[in-house]
Amino acid sequence: MAGSIKDLDDVDMKILLNLSSGVISYAKLAENCEVGLNTLYRRIRRLVAEDFIVKKIRGIPNFTKLNLSAINVMLDISESEVDRVTKLLKNQSPVKFLWKTFGIYNIIAVIICKNGEEGMCISQLRTVLEKMRVTINKFETAISYSWKKIDLSPF
Repeated sequence: MAGSIKDLDDVDMKILLNLSSGVISYAKLAENCEVGLNTLYRRIRRLVAEDFIVKKIRGIPNFTKLNLSAINVMLDISESEVDRVTKLLKNQSPVKFLWKTFGIYNIIAVIICKNGEEGMCISQLRTVLEKMRVTINKFETAISYSWKKIDLSPF
């Protein structure tokens, strides 16, 4: 049962904005939204049922400790090929995160691989895209070895 944005009130918007800033306890969320816990639970159940909130649990590994690297791959390809390429990338086991985007790049993917194998992983991805005859306008990568949540709250 998908809801409409026009059905959201100020409390719903406060809940969604607080959740979009990262992990937060129900108690802190209720406090921030100036509602009781029972009201918060009821609102969240409704927002989940109406697809405004998607509940998923994700753990981000300590890449350094696990001897892994995360490769951020940014692609600019023909708009007509975006769906075909995202379907392919969704089925590649090293791809752990995938976004269709707007701007300079229209696909961003995160690949996880062993330290020292970053070049091979990038090369394999390029080879797969070439075999699919994808015209790549831009293909850029950035390698990270750890991820940490950054506090984006106002100073």
